[in-house]
Amino acid sequence: MKIVRFEAENVKRLAVVEINPDGSIVEVTGKNGNGKSSVLDAIWWALAGESAVDPKPIREGCEEARIFLDLGEYKVTRTFTLSDRNAKGYTTRLIVENAEGTRATSPQALLDSLIGKLSFDPLDFERAKPAEQFEILKAFVPGVDFAGIARLNKSDYDKRTDVNRDEKRVRAQADAIKLPAFIPEEVDEADLIRELEEAGEHNAGVERRKARREAVENEIAQLQARLHDLHVLRDGAEPLPDLIDTAALRDRIADAKETNDIARRAELKRGLVADADRLKDESDALTEAMADREAKKSAAIAAAEIPVDGIEFGDGIVLLNGVPFEQGSDAERLRAAIQIAAAMNPKLKIIRVRDGSRLDTDSFALLADMAERMDAQVWVETVQSGRATAVVIEDGRVSAAG
Repeated sequence: MKIVRFEAENVKRLAVVEINPDGSIVEVTGKNGNGKSSVLDAIWWALAGESAVDPKPIREGCEEARIFLDLGEYKVTRTFTLSDRNAKGYTTRLIVENAEGTRATSPQALLDSLIGKLSFDPLDFERAKPAEQFEILKAFVPGVDFAGIARLNKSDYDKRTDVNRDEKRVRAQADAIKLPAFIPEEVDEADLIRELEEAGEHNAGVERRKARREAVENEIAQLQARLHDLHVLRDGAEPLPDLIDTAALRDRIADAKETNDIARRAELKRGLVADADRLKDESDALTEAMADREAKKSAAIAAAEIPVDGIEFGDGIVLLNGVPFEQGSDAERLRAAIQIAAAMNPKLKIIRVRDGSRLDTDSFALLADMAERMDAQVWVETVQSGRATAVVIEDGRVSAAG
């Protein structure tokens, strides 16, 4: 489908314009500020929907504006009316009718199914940066959610950054724990302390018994009369046991504390190392997940079939005949860009070229030839081209002069 007739009234800088395209090239020319850009804008606004419309679509001093496109199979009418009932300052209405005059119940949905990338300008693509060209052609890679992959990779990258930081922190804590070459088994200090307490009680009992015996000796010295009985008492008593060396026990307890400290630090270090290893495994898993997504994306890109001669995906850039797009000749780049534009609009074969004044005579001829061969309709904007076939816009109207 192409535009059979274009009408616009009070749209942007246009007053009343009617264009009946003849041929594959529709050149709209004139001085700047007279409304030629408004023609290309009106085509886009009529088809692409309300979100594509400029803040002020209605001509200054007017209350209503109208765009009409006869596409042969469908007729599209979009109107704008000034209104203070919403923030935009206007309301818009869309009517799409088929050849029999039946109106579509969902007109914008119908147009959306027809238009491709009507906003795609081959000249803009030609001079875009390599990364921007690559982004545009991703439309030819179905089934790959580039934005979703980028979002997941960004999330995993942030997680991996946190995990790597935690791993370094935990491993540094483990490395800060200094241990001897030999790590002893932990000793039960409670048993030693209990033994020390029992030794203390034993020694206290011995001391008490010793004191009592000394008291007896004193009583013997004082009471000679009772010497016999006291001797009997003394001789019948069992020998006193030896004192327990508590200093040795205290040394053993000190040794046990040192041993247990080493054992506990060794256990803490083993735990920290295990945590660090787990964090590294988590980081490696995130890295693998990101690499897997990129590999699948690269495989999809490599398998993508772009319906344009000589165009293919490189590593983040677009290739033309095996070399970076920007290294192709002017004619090769223009030819490829026009083919891409046509491929992006397979149903409604309309291409808009904004800055047609950049085209020299040979390039313009190439544009016309490509449009003819691809059965496309190219609306191109120029500044006072002088070609007899051009539609001249003066003060918002079609001039009689060609």
